Amino acid sequence: MKFIVDLFLFFIYAIKKIRVNMKKIKDYFNNLFIKLKKNKYLLIVIVVSIIGIFFYKTNSSFQQFVDKIVKARAGSNAVSSLNEDGKEYNLTAMKDKNNCTKHSPWGVPFRDDPELFEKSLFLCNSLYASMYLTEFKVPLWTSEVVTKNSQLSPKTQKTFSFEPNPEIPPNYQMNYIDYANSEYYPAKMAASENMGFYDEYGTDDDIMNKIEKAKEESYYFTNTAPQNKDLNRGIWKELEDYVRQQAVLKGQLFVTTGLLFLEKEKTKTLGPSQILIPSHFYKIVTDNAKNGTVVFIIPNVSIDSQNYKSSNPSLTCPGGCTINNFVVTFKELEKLTNFRFYPWLDSIYAVQVKLDPGQVYIKPNYK
Repeated sequence: MKFIVDLFLFFIYAIKKIRVNMKKIKDYFNNLFIKLKKNKYLLIVIVVSIIGIFFYKTNSSFQQFVDKIVKARAGSNAVSSLNEDGKEYNLTAMKDKNNCTKHSPWGVPFRDDPELFEKSLFLCNSLYASMYLTEFKVPLWTSEVVTKNSQLSPKTQKTFSFEPNPEIPPNYQMNYIDYANSEYYPAKMAASENMGFYDEYGTDDDIMNKIEKAKEESYYFTNTAPQNKDLNRGIWKELEDYVRQQAVLKGQLFVTTGLLFLEKEKTKTLGPSQILIPSHFYKIVTDNAKNGTVVFIIPNVSIDSQNYKSSNPSLTCPGGCTINNFVVTFKELEKLTNFRFYPWLDSIYAVQVKLDPGQVYIKPNYK
């Protein structure tokens, strides 16, 4: 009986409180209405705002018009039409790291760093994918599947030159002037010589158009990073040639190429665009059929090699350096980059792929 009485008293109390609050709400709106009557301009602004919100939510054309006025940062849901070149760019899809897994069959390199991913775009091209740093104007890594067929594809007579990626705002990319009078060259992270189609359906013209498009994409500014000119002509070229030779021998390779910034206190930028200059480059070459991998880390300096003599080398080896001098373990690379490579690979196979003994399958055999 006491419970019922307490409950009844509670309801009485609650009703009184509601009446008091309703009176306060009523007084508030009365005062607001009086103020609006005195200030007609404020009333007009509120009415127009309500109408605008209604149209924005219900009229797609009006919504697009408003979105075009809003200057969006990279990765936002709106598309900017107020970029420096007056062109619209839809970068939303490029924020999805899994939007191009066809070039990373075992998963894109993963790193638990939300801030880094927020500053990045994941670019999907015909024959390679990349994680592109818009702030520093370099690809942190590129991923591709290099095949024997790509090396047997028809050769195009068309000449190519470096050009901006048309899908990315120009202010997120390098410029020609950045490399003027410098010791660096805009090295392609996914090599243009890897871009080829052989066993494709279609006419010869169709296949050639695909080859030329893929090669053109490899010349995009977004596929380049500052590389020492001697390194580019020497050891790095030897490494790229080795990859293509192995692709012909093995049939197919998974290749990841990337940048390292190990000397952070000495990190430099290049040109007016302030492109970040890497201290080292790395390349992972995996024979996915046998789960054998070899990993290279090469410093971004002038290197004397057996096949290329630098006029002023920063690094020499007895008898001249070879790519074999720069082989490291998979574990060491993951520790330096804080990336986990091949995240989709089953742990049983990952042991074979990532442990040093796996290198015996495709390790270079220089004398």
